[in-house]
Amino acid sequence: MRLVHAWLSISLVTACTGKRDDGEATTTTDRPAVDERDEQVGEPDADAARDPSEPRRRLLLLAHEPTAEQATLRAVELGSLAVGEALTIPAATMDHWPGHFRVVAAHGGGDRFMIARLDASAWTVERRSLVGEPSVAIEVGEQPIATLHMVGERVFVGQGNRVRSIDLSAATPTVADLHQRPEMQFKAYDLFARDGAWLVAIDDQVTPVYADRFALIDGAATHRAGFELPGAINGHYQFALLHATGPGLGTLYAIIPYGVMSGSGHDLVALPMRDAAPAVDTADLIVNSGAGVTIPVLEEHVPRGEGQLQLLVGDHFTDWTGLARVELDGGGQLLIAAGDRGLLALPDQFDGNSRPTMLDVGGPCLDVLVDGQRVFVLRGPAELVELALVGDAVTTSKAIELDARYRSFVR
Repeated sequence: MRLVHAWLSISLVTACTGKRDDGEATTTTDRPAVDERDEQVGEPDADAARDPSEPRRRLLLLAHEPTAEQATLRAVELGSLAVGEALTIPAATMDHWPGHFRVVAAHGGGDRFMIARLDASAWTVERRSLVGEPSVAIEVGEQPIATLHMVGERVFVGQGNRVRSIDLSAATPTVADLHQRPEMQFKAYDLFARDGAWLVAIDDQVTPVYADRFALIDGAATHRAGFELPGAINGHYQFALLHATGPGLGTLYAIIPYGVMSGSGHDLVALPMRDAAPAVDTADLIVNSGAGVTIPVLEEHVPRGEGQLQLLVGDHFTDWTGLARVELDGGGQLLIAAGDRGLLALPDQFDGNSRPTMLDVGGPCLDVLVDGQRVFVLRGPAELVELALVGDAVTTSKAIELDARYRSFVR
């Protein structure tokens, strides 16, 4: 999954529009009804339940400031939560933002991780080890790499309008094209979302928002469908989470920050998926338009100048900087890292009238990661915390002090 933070995201959209100022707190959209036939005749998708990834053994934490040429990583053993040695990695120059840098990295939960590195004018994908194995570098050309995603010994690369793949188990790993969109010009696949063997690659900004679905079976990736995602005015898909619910069925969740003439904010959307593509018509669907939205959307809006602050919970606005899902006794819960508003929790079957619960994690919540039923957060200023969630209550199972402000988990 990409590691692009809110302060690294630059919208390319130049069109603006007015935002409704009628005082409504959210876009209230009921969850669309699922056709009764879906449970019976949805196209069997055998890959939906097959997970090609390895069991997670480690967490990998990232500390990086946007003006720094280097970043710091620390691995954490999942069993003991023992913190490893600091690792320094290079950050890549941002072409359109002088003096700023970004980190492109991926970690599948094991002993290895991937970074993208720019050397002179050529990009390299490099496999590095947490247990002393030699590094492996694969040259991938001059086009910038936007995102990486690691599944076992396979790495997926978002590079311009191409989704590419590297098989690290090969004697001499090389990069190969999986899919290319000629119509997707001056844009890039910036974000991957995966659940088991479902993988979605997303071009995150500027309508139309393109996406492609792949199936990961027996070490191979097969393109299943291409489609467009709902747009957002001057917005971008910052975080995406895919949850498979049955053969051919699932939901794609996303956090979409936006900015319009009357203000700025963010949306949480839930897009139903069926047979490898959206189950609803996404043509001309703009999630923050305030009208005509046919999927569940929860929105927070900060007006420019005079106007009413529109919040879902709490008394002030904070950015959303992480998204995860956990399966609890009461059902699936979405978890959102919300800075000093803590951790926001709400049922994954939400609608436009839902409101999250604000969980106090003892400090600012910078990111959240779930492994099974274990919930981890990065708590400001510099702590890794494992939480126990029971109903609307949260307690700290273990807290570990860190040596720096680690802003995010590498995924």
